[in-house]
Amino acid sequence: MVDQLAHDQIQVLAVYDTTFGQRDKAYLKQAIHGFEYAASRTGGTTRPISTAEEVAEGIRAGLREVYRPVPRLDATQGYAAWAQCSSARKIGTGGHRFAFDVALATPSGTKDGVYCFPLIAHLEDGSEIGRSQVIIRIGLANLDWRPILVPL
Repeated sequence: MVDQLAHDQIQVLAVYDTTFGQRDKAYLKQAIHGFEYAASRTGGTTRPISTAEEVAEGIRAGLREVYRPVPRLDATQGYAAWAQCSSARKIGTGGHRFAFDVALATPSGTKDGVYCFPLIAHLEDGSEIGRSQVIIRIGLANLDWRPILVPL
């Protein structure tokens, strides 16, 4: 059933009660695991609540998280072959933090020197939302040497 929801592009937003009632909700952990599974497989999310008054805000927060645009990370032109960036993955529960894996490698035949280029985070519409500077030093003469004091 979960795979069919994902196929039909239906995202599960599970809002569940985390309070302990008279029976201590013996199967709460298993239920949460099921909610998280369904949400992750469909691109949805889960939202724990502790009172009925929190249901509406739980739904609103879940919708904000599910529909938040996912950024991309790319190297500037001329350095695209130097940086291979993975797709973004959400980290945390707020839906506004993302992580990327970046593999850096210089093309064969690159001469000794210091090379600087930005990795740019942007949304689907091309709007830039952040950047980080990459510095690659090739060759011993270009290393950032620091004196080391060795006690004798």
